[in-house]
Amino acid sequence: MAAGPRFVEHVKRVLVKTPPKDLKPDWIALSTKPSANLSYFFIQGRDYPIQKCLAVFINGLLLPQAQWRPIMVSAANSDAGHPAMLSYDRYGQFCGLTRHRDPADKGKTNPEEFHDMLDVVRDMRQLIIQVADTKMGIPESDIDSLEIVLVAASIGCSLARIYAHEYPGTVSGLLLLDPLIANSNYDYLPNPDAEGFDLDKLPADIAALGVDELREQRRNMMDILHSTVENPEGTNLRTQIKLLPHSDGPKLVGPRKGTPALTIAAHDPQMLAYHAEKSRGIPAILTRTYTCPIWHQYYLAQLKLTDEDLAKGPVVAKGCGHFINAEDPEFTTKEFLDLLDRLLIKTE
Repeated sequence: MAAGPRFVEHVKRVLVKTPPKDLKPDWIALSTKPSANLSYFFIQGRDYPIQKCLAVFINGLLLPQAQWRPIMVSAANSDAGHPAMLSYDRYGQFCGLTRHRDPADKGKTNPEEFHDMLDVVRDMRQLIIQVADTKMGIPESDIDSLEIVLVAASIGCSLARIYAHEYPGTVSGLLLLDPLIANSNYDYLPNPDAEGFDLDKLPADIAALGVDELREQRRNMMDILHSTVENPEGTNLRTQIKLLPHSDGPKLVGPRKGTPALTIAAHDPQMLAYHAEKSRGIPAILTRTYTCPIWHQYYLAQLKLTDEDLAKGPVVAKGCGHFINAEDPEFTTKEFLDLLDRLLIKTE
């Protein structure tokens, strides 16, 4: 769901304009795109039994990498050991510290020709290769010995899945925070213009909204979440459904037995409905009746991406809407550390 203007301004003020006190940003030019820099934060691992392990934090579309800073710092300051940790702002994420657009889009004017989510994933892979080399002493020739843990929010969860599919046998754990439904254009609200539509057959509180309001809210929803809607990064989202056509597969392949461990964290339905109404004017009854149940079914399907005994969730983040990591860093840190512990159990 889209964030309201007041929430976005809060994020910009607290997460973006506040100078990082616990982490110092760095910049890197990918060898595959040397004309542009990416901003990233990196924390070395400490006392984590799986020494060759890197946790990568993946942004959604609206919030910058600074959203992960409280979680990374809290995990680093915990009594438990932790793997190396990396967050970054993608090309075009001007709400963060990266100031370059994707060089691959230079000269292009047709949004359908812009870089897509697979391109983003390949950039992430190149970033991991270079950071592993310069910060962890792992050369590219040995990169597949590095276990990756992906912590993702919103549409970043789709990127995490695509990464795990594109590079099988490399991802040992995933924490997916309120994953957007990848194989849908969110065309599930009642459609007054559909053949056979009958207002009287809808629940009374939905029918009471009237045909005009239902039509307007369908348009409202499409303006937020349809794959053709342009985004600040310039990422072509039209291919997402082709890249991830199924909610529950194909099954992910980890680097060793007992992986990948998976946690699905879910929004609080009441808070999602509240935020949708406050930020976009979508009546709460529509969110509770249609959006939340469909989203919950998607969570359940996602749990099938790994073996049953490796999956956890959906864990509801009480009091949180869609932006779980920004709204409750403590909850996110707890689930991250729990995921790390589960990876260790499977090595014993």
